[in-house]
Amino acid sequence: MQTEATIEERAIATIASFFCRSPYNITANTNFSRDLGVEYLLEMLCLREWLERELNVTIKPSDANFQTVGDVLQYLRTCAGPKPQTQQPNGG
Repeated sequence: MQTEATIEERAIATIASFFCRSPYNITANTNFSRDLGVEYLLEMLCLREWLERELNVTIKPSDANFQTVGDVLQYLRTCAGPKPQTQQPNGG
């Protein structure tokens, strides 16, 4: 099981990678619009999908109105659950 700190560190690293920034420049106070230049909803939708894939969590689209990195971290601490496991069909 991942620890909270590990999830937060991975989330920051994932956000930094998505926006081609150094994780050292990403803090909880980093604003997606003002600091990272997000102008379009599509960018945030792509980020949500990226976070889901990289962190193996599910983020409800209705909950993904994040303004800051801190919003994402708070959501991950309280709301995000692991992705349901999909069953692989048996070959044969």
